[in-house]
Amino acid sequence: MIDAASGGALGDLTPAYTTGLIEKMASNSQQFNMRSDAIVMRGVQDVGPSK
Repeated sequence: MIDAASGGALGDLTPAYTTGLIEKMASNSQQFNMRSDAIVMRGVQDVGPSK
């Protein structure tokens, strides 16, 4: 995903540009909550003896 966002291979970029790119991607994922569509169901199931 980083290679696609940078427009090329990550190894071809300068360290400063790479650091900025990763920081920008991290802040965007926190801002927009990438897993907001996940449904979490929690609870306790009552299990009885089989008949």
